[in-house]
Amino acid sequence: MKKIALGIFMMFLASLVFANVDTWQQDQSKPELQRQIIKVNYIRIETAYSVLRPYTSRYGNLQMLRDRNMLIIEDQPEFVEKILSILQEIDVKPLDIQITVDLILASKNKDTSFETEKNLQSDPIIKELMSMMNYQAFKHLDTSLIRVQDNTISSQRIGGSGIGLLLQLQPRHYKEEKKDLFQVELRLHQVEGTTEIGNIERSYSLKNPVKLIDTSLSIQSGQRSVVGVSKLNGGDLALILVIKGNIIQ
Repeated sequence: MKKIALGIFMMFLASLVFANVDTWQQDQSKPELQRQIIKVNYIRIETAYSVLRPYTSRYGNLQMLRDRNMLIIEDQPEFVEKILSILQEIDVKPLDIQITVDLILASKNKDTSFETEKNLQSDPIIKELMSMMNYQAFKHLDTSLIRVQDNTISSQRIGGSGIGLLLQLQPRHYKEEKKDLFQVELRLHQVEGTTEIGNIERSYSLKNPVKLIDTSLSIQSGQRSVVGVSKLNGGDLALILVIKGNIIQ
């Protein structure tokens, strides 16, 4: 009986020794880790985390501090360096873009209440519209300067008093053959109507805004482009948008 008890005790001691040896070996094989806390400035913290998480090692750890928009990186030095370099590439300030929007009223009828303004008569885009779309008279209604960051949506009223238009646009910058281009998603809605009360014309908000233009187009930085033509009330009048995009340095 004593021999059996002694044997069990010796096996127990052996298991402790092997466990300590295994733990020691694991501790010896685990590399030294470096810890960094880095602030994410321009992109969403969740976006940064999802992009960077695959670049951690099997010993590494990546945590988010959402309330501070920070990441805690703990990993081997070479992995930390790689993660920081990737973050530097993706966490960049979006480009500031200025979109110039010209709103032009066009008529196919020569006997209209307005004539083509002198500054429009020599405009190459207007000349092209006159030849291709048979418009006879053009009137400049409004010019709007819209400042928007790359790949973000801007909503702005345009057209001035009594026109009641809402313009939504989202430009996305890209390069092609070293040229700066913008892919622009654009929507134009009529959000106000007008009515005469006595001899006074008053505007009112439409319950159901009328979609005038809904398009996507590519434009080159610095060049003017016709976005679209929207007929008004099914008649001879039409609204024409001409836009130009520039990167603000």
